[in-house]
Amino acid sequence: MKNSRVILSITLIITFTSLEAFGPECHRLEWLMQRLGAAIANKQPLDSVVKEYYIAANDVLGKRNEGKRTIDLPTAIKRSHRALRDKRGEVLTCGETVIEIGEKDVGCNGLILKKPALYRLKENICFKPKKDGVVAITISGDCIKLDLNGKKLSTPLAVFDEFDDISGIVVTPGSDFITITNGKVANFSNFGVAFLSDTLSVTDHRGIVVDKVTVTDCGKLTTDPNTILGIRYGIGVEGATDVTITHSVVSGIKSRSEVDGIALNFVDDGLIDGCTSRSNSVPRLPIMVDPPIEPFAIGISLLFFNDCVVKNSSGVHNEGWSAIGLAAAIGSNLAIHHVQGSFNDATRFSNGLQVAVSTSVTIDKAITSDNVAENRNESLPPEFQLAAAEGILIVAGNAGVTVRDCIAHNQQFVSTVGTGIRPQACFGFGAAFSADIIFECCSASNNTTGADTLEGEVSGFRVEDCDNVVMRGCIATNNSINNAAMICAGFLIGAQITPDKSDSSNVILDSCIAEANNNAANLMGAGIRLGEIVTNSCIINSIAKNNDIGILLIGEFSDDITNNLIQDNRVLGNNTFGISDQTANQTNAYTGSFAYTPGGINYLTGGINNTLPAGNLLRLWPKTMGLGPIGSDASFANADVR
Repeated sequence: MKNSRVILSITLIITFTSLEAFGPECHRLEWLMQRLGAAIANKQPLDSVVKEYYIAANDVLGKRNEGKRTIDLPTAIKRSHRALRDKRGEVLTCGETVIEIGEKDVGCNGLILKKPALYRLKENICFKPKKDGVVAITISGDCIKLDLNGKKLSTPLAVFDEFDDISGIVVTPGSDFITITNGKVANFSNFGVAFLSDTLSVTDHRGIVVDKVTVTDCGKLTTDPNTILGIRYGIGVEGATDVTITHSVVSGIKSRSEVDGIALNFVDDGLIDGCTSRSNSVPRLPIMVDPPIEPFAIGISLLFFNDCVVKNSSGVHNEGWSAIGLAAAIGSNLAIHHVQGSFNDATRFSNGLQVAVSTSVTIDKAITSDNVAENRNESLPPEFQLAAAEGILIVAGNAGVTVRDCIAHNQQFVSTVGTGIRPQACFGFGAAFSADIIFECCSASNNTTGADTLEGEVSGFRVEDCDNVVMRGCIATNNSINNAAMICAGFLIGAQITPDKSDSSNVILDSCIAEANNNAANLMGAGIRLGEIVTNSCIINSIAKNNDIGILLIGEFSDDITNNLIQDNRVLGNNTFGISDQTANQTNAYTGSFAYTPGGINYLTGGINNTLPAGNLLRLWPKTMGLGPIGSDASFANADVR
């Protein structure tokens, strides 16, 4: 994966059956999803897939919007790009000339900026084109600064309604050292601000700055089959090195199929700082063509990236069939600091923050809350009734991801679908099909689903098909449901809602707290639950209290829960069982843990051929042990080595 410098814009599906539960993060090119998915599932290198992507994506982007390039550049401009490319080895000096721009300069055909200068709007500009496919301001040159000067560049409502392909500001491929600052772009039917690439190369642009720019109400939300399909950016950069987007706001971007409010695609050395992308939207139902198109809206998106930083920013209140606050995939060296991905509302997949097929990623002090999935349409085929609400998800081929000091609370799934046959998921933090993942000092609370959901899972932390995952100093509280058909756990290792076996190994849960995770319908909510295939893992130095069950080992494939260590844990005040081992083997080891379960059973073994070793595991702990009001007749499961 060392050459995989890419990022997807919706949940990457490793296989359509095994990863669907995780929601949006699959690439807009459907074949790429299939190829990357197959490669990851078969543990094959991704380099050849990425090379294939470059070839195919060049062709696709060259025919953007159903065979027609969104911006058809005039021949003269194309020639100027070739000339500028020839001079890239030189040191370019940006001029200090100031040129004022008014509405008359833009006219009805748009204005092209070619010469190095500072261009400044002297008034609000209402662009009134007489045909489709026109750009208000095109930048086609090097060393150009466009100062919107606090003014507004927009189109009138009549133009917005009539045309589908009118953009505000477009920077053509090959333009370097471009700055756009200090103003508003609004009411364009296509892009707000876009730096376009023909080659998907990080050398298409250099030295890009967007600062204090607000982009609102661009693109159209429609299910009209005659409307052009394609991505819509509020502020989008394709193919660039050294990109800075700061103190900018994007809102109300719409599309029939895909919206990226703020996007860095094929970018090396990018920074997004102090930005907000909110209230972007796509339709709430899939487009039932052959094959079906699943619309998605992303607040902040990175695609094919390297050495990027996103900080002090938010992706909130995005909505549609699927909605994500911040999505990053197939890239390397990414730092995400102090971001928020909250209040995203989707029919199918709602997610606060998601990382896929990436290496060397650090996420710290992120907050994801109140992301809601509401699958309420009974007329859809069963395969479209799978849905999930997720806080922070690390999914599909990641390696070396650290999530630290983050909060994921109050994700909710609501369903009134009566005919659905697929399970649902709701969780705070998730890791799937990845390796070398660390969750440290994170908190997941109050994640839940409605009582009408057919089946599925609710959890604070969820691990599926991973190797080498550490959860240290984390807290999972009040992740609860009232649904006997669903699994509920504070920490769920070996997730179980996908049809294939989930194989996780070398998972460490250390110094964590699982409290008040309950399922009122069957009293089977667990503080810590191992299920499916979980091997060579350990639960150590942790507390499980006031759950239905403190620590539970159980699963459809419970004979594969082997060689795990449960050591030095305190399992206190749980409702039904302290430690319950329902596995069909005798290879899990217990030492130094104790359980106190008033009104319940401290230690329960119910697996086939899973009998207690010789000797009595129950001890009487006197008050002198420092246990406060507990009497000398209180029983504990002192699970000393089986």
